[in-house]
Amino acid sequence: GYDMHIGSPALVKQKIAREFAQSAIMVTVLLMAGLIQVGYFLFNPALKANLFFALLCFVIGARHGLTSSKLLFWVFPELSWNVFFRIEYLTFPISVILFVMFIHCLFPNSMQKSFRIIAVTVSLADSLIIIFSAPRLFSSILPYYQICAVLFLIYVTIRIFLKIKNYTFEQFFSLGGLFIFFIAVIWEIVVYSNLPIPNLFKETSALGMIAYVFAQMLSLHLLSSNEIANAKAVEQKLENENAALAKENRLKVKMLSEISHELKTPLTVISNYSQLTRMHSEQEASNDDYVTEKMKLVTSETARMALMVDQILDMARMENRNTDWKFEETDVNELIKKVCDRYFPILNKNHNELTLDLENSLPTAELNAESITQVIVNLISNAIKATRNGIICISTAKNNDGKTIEINVRDSGVGMSREQLSKIFDRFYTKSAEESEHSIGTGLGLPICQYIIDVHSGHIKVSSIENEGTLVSVALPCKRNYQYQQLTNTGEKVSC
Repeated sequence: GYDMHIGSPALVKQKIAREFAQSAIMVTVLLMAGLIQVGYFLFNPALKANLFFALLCFVIGARHGLTSSKLLFWVFPELSWNVFFRIEYLTFPISVILFVMFIHCLFPNSMQKSFRIIAVTVSLADSLIIIFSAPRLFSSILPYYQICAVLFLIYVTIRIFLKIKNYTFEQFFSLGGLFIFFIAVIWEIVVYSNLPIPNLFKETSALGMIAYVFAQMLSLHLLSSNEIANAKAVEQKLENENAALAKENRLKVKMLSEISHELKTPLTVISNYSQLTRMHSEQEASNDDYVTEKMKLVTSETARMALMVDQILDMARMENRNTDWKFEETDVNELIKKVCDRYFPILNKNHNELTLDLENSLPTAELNAESITQVIVNLISNAIKATRNGIICISTAKNNDGKTIEINVRDSGVGMSREQLSKIFDRFYTKSAEESEHSIGTGLGLPICQYIIDVHSGHIKVSSIENEGTLVSVALPCKRNYQYQQLTNTGEKVSC
């Protein structure tokens, strides 16, 4: 199992020590490279190329430990020469199988499936011959198998160059390592074919293997780093999406809690004043003014409750995109007058004054009157809730040479901060009880308005200053152009 060295004892001893050190370094490098790639694979099992390369490093390391200076004879001296001889020959077909799988993972579609199957099948057949046949038989077959392996390397290299048009940085290093590996395998075959070549070239085959390992290590390191970075990016994206879903769920829970409170309040008012009105009407000295006042409150709370229920239903329809609206030429000024006459008296609990400033020459607009009525009611309701003993002004104007009409709703209420203004179109967003002494609402009114205005190819803008009031401007095209408009919010002060 050992090579014969001829010369002085000192020179022979020096040569054996040098070969042993060279083999030990080679095996150590291969084992360390394999362990590092196993670590990458364990961190991310999707990186199968790292696993096959690690196994390839272990097999090549075992082969060099057997063939270079018989390093493994020093580690396992009790095993027979026949076992070591078979192990040495087995490393070659096993290396080919692992190399095929490694290249397939690193360069998908670089080899035809049928060719991969043939290469693996031939290598497995050669492995069985090495295990079960006589040494003379499998050693005589080895040169033919080596020729097939060289042809296979040439085929793989050509296929990769033909199939891959744009090389990544990682693939560039891998191809460089593949070229070095190709040269190293040829030298390996030449060295162990007992051809008369200088010792320098014998040592070059081992150095070529080390260069190949380092090139592939760099390539796989870059590839693994990118895969890990991509995995972290996907994980971060999922975490952000989960956080957004959790936030929306919390807002929904908050909305349901606040809706329960909001619905309970008008129901309580309706119940109490209905009972008082009934008791009062049963008295002989009934006062019609008293009945009228209390019934007005009952009507107001009923309208407010109906508005909240409508908002919830509208939001459900919006999420299902279930809107089949009919658009007709509409006089917006007349529409605003009807809305104010019908809804302002019953919604106005805070003793506000309503003023209308409607442009006489306002053109008609192609719109869905029912949904725009809902927008105006929502804007009036918000203005009333934010204002107490103040003024609410509704105005209209024509812009863009009469191609666009504008509806403005301004109040002199509490206004909003910039932070609050940035959230008003978020679903379920409402002022907290600490931020508002008035009715909180469902947080659905403005998102519904935004959706309706989008369908009309218009846009909505909100401006507000704390303790001065809020202005909501809705712009609608006179002729619907079916083009989606992005909503914008600003904090600038605009006069009505």
